[in-house]
Amino acid sequence: MDPPTGVQANLAFRIGRWLFFAVFISLLPVVLGALSAATRRGDGISTKAMVGNGELLIVSAAIVGAAIAELFALENQRYRLLRFLVGCFAATVVIAAATWFADIAAAVRDNAEVDHGAVAAGSLWLFGFALLSGLSCVVVAVVAVAEEQ
Repeated sequence: MDPPTGVQANLAFRIGRWLFFAVFISLLPVVLGALSAATRRGDGISTKAMVGNGELLIVSAAIVGAAIAELFALENQRYRLLRFLVGCFAATVVIAAATWFADIAAAVRDNAEVDHGAVAAGSLWLFGFALLSGLSCVVVAVVAVAEEQ
């Protein structure tokens, strides 16, 4: 059975709000930094240049944090186990991103060898998990509220 149109509209609105205010705005410094580097140094824009220092890890933690807030701001008891499990997965992504970024920052500070290509590739994977877990948080929060009404 299809959900009512009001639930679909609310879901689309909440996902759109999260995508714009959490994801898009969080990505702006990374994108603008890459554009600035490309115009000042004449380097091309590459994934390694954009996110090879772990910037995307900070973005990942921020967008998932915003989605977790949506999930746990609910006061109802609906889908408590599902909310807990989705929240735990999301929190794991935040912890992984923050821990890895801290390690990369420490390595750069200590002038240790950092494989920026590996950081860029791993950051993209973790960002994908961040999008998935963040979207899951938003969807479960909307469904839990819709079921209550």
